[in-house]
Amino acid sequence: MSKNEFLLELKHRLRKLPLEEQEQALVYYEEYFNEAGTDSEARVVEELGSPAALAAKIIGEYAVQASGSPRAKTRFGWVTFLAVCAAPLALPLTIGTLALVLSLCIGFMAVGVALAAVAIAGVGSLITGLIVGFTSFPSGLFYVGYGLLLCAIGIPAAKGIWRLSQKTWSRIQLSLGKALMKRGTK
Repeated sequence: MSKNEFLLELKHRLRKLPLEEQEQALVYYEEYFNEAGTDSEARVVEELGSPAALAAKIIGEYAVQASGSPRAKTRFGWVTFLAVCAAPLALPLTIGTLALVLSLCIGFMAVGVALAAVAIAGVGSLITGLIVGFTSFPSGLFYVGYGLLLCAIGIPAAKGIWRLSQKTWSRIQLSLGKALMKRGTK
């Protein structure tokens, strides 16, 4: 890699820095190359490493230097102030969102339990129909049919609600995980 290619890529990688900082770094490394001479360009490139690694180092040093500046402290003060001002609005919204999620979970469980109860009642009615069928065939037939109907409704519906609640729970976990990961990387 030549001096010009190295400096061009370094400039591209430093675009996140303020313009003044970019120019200062590029001037420094251009002088570094010039002092080494045109015969030693390959040695200097090898000594400096990749432009990506060098840019990461420069940006990191700038971030450490900038974090101690009064501007960063002022920004922290503003963020703190805004957080305190937003708390009366954010806290009820957070509590409301958690209550909504909890009510969805409880609702799915309640519907699931009700459908399971329908399926269990169907099995009970089926057994009752078989027992009653020995004394009164029409009554036994009615109970068996009623039990089969309840089982036909209750079992597939309970399975569907179970699958739906599993998908909903996994989506909730995924959303919370993404939110926590995003918050952790900031």
